[in-house]
Amino acid sequence: MAINGWRLDPAAFDRAISDAETALADMATAEQSLQNAAGAAESLAARAVNTATALSAFKQNPGEIRLASIGSRVTASIAAARSIANAYAAGDEEMAANANKGIEQ
Repeated sequence: MAINGWRLDPAAFDRAISDAETALADMATAEQSLQNAAGAAESLAARAVNTATALSAFKQNPGEIRLASIGSRVTASIAAARSIANAYAAGDEEMAANANKGIEQ
């Protein structure tokens, strides 16, 4: 787990962010594969008007827009998580520096 109470394990947090980035890339690959398959099926079904029309509609499905929206949200979440991890690390460094100043006095 990346967060333990108020403590954050930076290595685990980085792994979680990297896993999310990998999943996002996989989602983009899957979306492209789906579009390629729909295009190929549409070409094969060109003689069957109803099938070609249905496949054409499928290629322009609002689900594609939802996938893009989900991808955008995941990308924004990853950026926010990285910002949080950087702020946490900076806070740790500042706290350590302040503690060292107190010891030296």
